[in-house]
Amino acid sequence: MSKSLSRKMTADEEGADLVSVIVPVYRVERYLDECVSSIVEQRYGNLEIILVDDGSDDACPELCDAWADKDERIRVIHQANGGLSAARNTGLTVAHGRYVTFVDSDDVVDARMIDVLLSAMGDHEIDIAICGLMGVDDNNDHVVFRTCYETGTMPGRGALIDLLRGGGRLPDAAWGRLYRTELIQGGHAIRFPEGLHSEDYYFNAIAYHRAKTVHMDRRCLYRYRQRAGSITSSGSVDHREDSIRIADLVIADLKAEGFDDTGSLAFYKVLCRYDVLFTAVCCKDPRLMIGRYAAALRRDARGALLNRQVPLFRRMKILMLGHFPEWYVKGNLMFVHAGSALRGMVQLLPIRTWLSIRYVNRDIPARKGE
Repeated sequence: MSKSLSRKMTADEEGADLVSVIVPVYRVERYLDECVSSIVEQRYGNLEIILVDDGSDDACPELCDAWADKDERIRVIHQANGGLSAARNTGLTVAHGRYVTFVDSDDVVDARMIDVLLSAMGDHEIDIAICGLMGVDDNNDHVVFRTCYETGTMPGRGALIDLLRGGGRLPDAAWGRLYRTELIQGGHAIRFPEGLHSEDYYFNAIAYHRAKTVHMDRRCLYRYRQRAGSITSSGSVDHREDSIRIADLVIADLKAEGFDDTGSLAFYKVLCRYDVLFTAVCCKDPRLMIGRYAAALRRDARGALLNRQVPLFRRMKILMLGHFPEWYVKGNLMFVHAGSALRGMVQLLPIRTWLSIRYVNRDIPARKGE
C-alpha cells in the first residue's frame, strides 16, 4: 500500500527542526486511533512519530501498522513486552529529532501543543518546555480537572529543587512537554528505569539537573485520560514501594552528577516515605506493614523536622503521620469528604446567593485551572 501524508507540511516546515514523538503502545485498542489522530493532525508538521508496540495482545499491532501505511512520518517498532519504560527507551534509541516528546497511547494532545512548546524553546533558548493538562473521563467527553502552571521560565536547578521538595510548581510526568534531545542523549544518556513505576520522576529529575532553563505555558494542551486499571490508578504495594527505589536511584545519580543540595535530597526521601505510608493506610495494608512504613518515615524525617527551611505545617503533617498514621489519615479523609459535601451544597444554592459568597470571599485564591 502506498503511503500518503495525512497532514502535508508547509514549505517552511520542510526545513524546520524535526520533532520525535514517542508513543508506547500496550492494550489500548479502544483509544489508539484517537491518540494517533491527535498527533498526525498537529499544527506543526515536521514530525517523526514512533509507535512502540510493547507486545500488545489486542488489535494494537495491526492498528499501528495501518497508521504507518497511511502516514509516512510514522514508524512502528514491535517488541516483546517489557513495560512502559522499556518501550519509551526503545523509542529514544531510534529517535532522530532535535526535540523529543512523549505521548501515552490512551491520551490526546491539542493540535497546538507541539507548535506552542517548540516556539517557546526557540524564542527563549529553553531546554524543556511544559504545558498545562486536563484530566478527562474515559470517553474524553468531560473534563475532570485542569492543572495549569504560571507561564514563565525558571532555571533547571530551581525546577529540580521544586520537584524534590514537592513544591508543585511543575508536574513530574514525562508527557505534556518537549525536551531538547541533546539534553537527554548527550554524554551519559538519560533513560527510564525499567521494571519500576514512578519512572517519570527519575527521568525528569536528571533532566532538570542538566537543563539550563525550563519554560512553563499555562495553556492546557494535553488531555490525560483517567481510566480504571491504568498504572496510575493502581494502588498495589509493589507500586508504592517502587517510589522508594526510584528515590534511591535519583539521590545516587544526582550526587554522582554533582548536585550538592543534600537538604532537598533528604526531604525528597521523606516525602516518598510519607506518600507510601499514607497510601498504605488508605488501602488498609496489614498493620505490621503500616508499622514498618511508619518507623521508616520517623527515621528519615528526623533531619526534616529540625530544618526550619521546611514549612512548619509540613513538619507537623510528617510528625503526625509518622506517630499516629491511622488517626491522621482518617482525619484527612473526613476533611476531604466534608469539603466535597460542602461544594455539592454550594452548587445547589440559588445563583444570587452563590455570587454573593464568591464576592465576600473574593480575596481567597482560586484553585489551579479556575
